Amino acid sequence: MKMITAIIEERDGDHTIKALNKEGFYCTKLAATGGFLKKSNLTILIGCEDEAVNSAIEIIKREAGRRSEERLYISGQGNMKGVSPTVPTVVGGCTLFVTDIIQFVKA
Repeated sequence: MKMITAIIEERDGDHTIKALNKEGFYCTKLAATGGFLKKSNLTILIGCEDEAVNSAIEIIKREAGRRSEERLYISGQGNMKGVSPTVPTVVGGCTLFVTDIIQFVKA
């Protein structure tokens, strides 16, 4: 048995957990705050059998992994002042840890 600890952005939490639940994974959600940017994150704990680890990781990467979004860019410099183009920006991302579980007890 394995424990997957997934640290994801808070905004990706609900749909990531819903996708995991849909595939039969049970999760525990913990609120967390990142150290560098002080952003709200979630830590999701998932216990699963060894053969299900890759499936869970793929779901998490699909739902909460890095992706590109168009974001509004507002410039106050030079001749671009007042112009608000959108620029592709990398958002999201997850950090995953997979650890061995010596014993599992559900009481």
